[in-house]
This record gives sequence, C-alpha cells and structure tokens, in this order.
Amino acid sequence: MQTKITECQRCGTCCRKGGPALHHQDRELITAGHLTFPQLITIRAGEFAHNPISDKSEPVKQELIKLAGRGREWACCFLGSDDACTLYQHRPQECRLLQCWDTAAICAVIGQDYLTREHLIRPDDPLLKLVRQHERECPWGALAELTSRTTDKKEDSARLSGLSRLINRDLEIRRRAVVEFKLGVAVELFVFGRPIFTALAALGLHIQETPDGNIMVSRAN
Repeated sequence: MQTKITECQRCGTCCRKGGPALHHQDRELITAGHLTFPQLITIRAGEFAHNPISDKSEPVKQELIKLAGRGREWACCFLGSDDACTLYQHRPQECRLLQCWDTAAICAVIGQDYLTREHLIRPDDPLLKLVRQHERECPWGALAELTSRTTDKKEDSARLSGLSRLINRDLEIRRRAVVEFKLGVAVELFVFGRPIFTALAALGLHIQETPDGNIMVSRAN
C-alpha cells in the first residue's frame, strides 16, 4: 500500500519541471534584489511552457516571467545539486503554494496577476520601446500558421519565407539591443524571451545561414 504524501519530500521533481511564473506579489523580490533580470526568462504569449495544472507543455495564453532554467534545461536555476532550493527564504508565491499532493492552492492563482516586462522595465527606459517593437513585429503567436504544413507547395514555400523573415527580424532587433544597450545573453532572455529559431527543430524544421548572414528555413523532411 502506497504511503499518502502530506508534506514536501524535497525530491526536486517540481523544480526540475521548470521555475515558477512570477505574480505581482513577487515584485518585491526583484526590488529587494533577491531576484535579478539575468535570473528571469520571459515566456511570450503563444510559446510552449509547462502547465502545473495539466502537467503538460502547452502554449501560454499570456506573457509570463519565470525563473530561468539551468543551461538548456528547464530545471529551476535555484535548484541545488542536493535538490534543495537556494532561494528558499525568498522563494516566489507559486513555490510557497505548490503542494504536489494537493494542488488546490496553486491552481487558484494560475492565470492570475502575472508580472510582465511592462511591470518590471522602467517606463522611461528606452529599452522598453524596443521591447514593444519586437512584440509587434516578431509575435510568437505567428509561428502556428507559418510552421503548419500545407499540400499547396506554393503556399507552403510562402509560409517558410515568411517564417525566415520573422526569424531574421527577431535576430536583427536582438543584435540592435546588444549594440545600443550592451545587453548580455542572460538579460536578453528576460528582455526578448527565447529566440524564435530555437523552437523550430521540435517542429520538424531546419535552419541554415545564407552567405549574407541571414537565416533560411526549410522542412527537415
């Protein structure tokens, strides 16, 4: 007979599935310096992320700011080698509410009062203008149509061309931010989220660099 879990076992399973999304209540963790921009990553509307309710990777309906992962892993950057949280005393709201044996408390806040870049970047910061431009010109939500395959070869080619333009514009704005604002890679993931091209391999798409330095997308098969 299985023993019923009634308290955290400190197994680290929830932390390995990805860091929490931040809510308005968590803003004080940033203003107090417990969290910094390089430790955060923006998940843009339409991008896939782990849903703690369904326990599946699903496209998010609105922008999220999450604790960053470790390298290429989604595991929370504050998860120690001993499966202990190195931010425990100042952990975000979702971490405080999450009980894997009873998800009622965390389910109640999912989708509510999320922090966004608009809340965290100063209104007078010129970088915010570039963030808004990037969101207008490189929406993650455009991927669904541009990556879907059609039997019409001409239409399919047009979609891939449109996707190539989207990716190149995404990279162009990021390069501009690096030059104008001396943006580091870690901060870039908070400011702009993941580069769009990082999602393509899982969608059966192949990218290659052209002689002029641009990205061209093709189907892997």
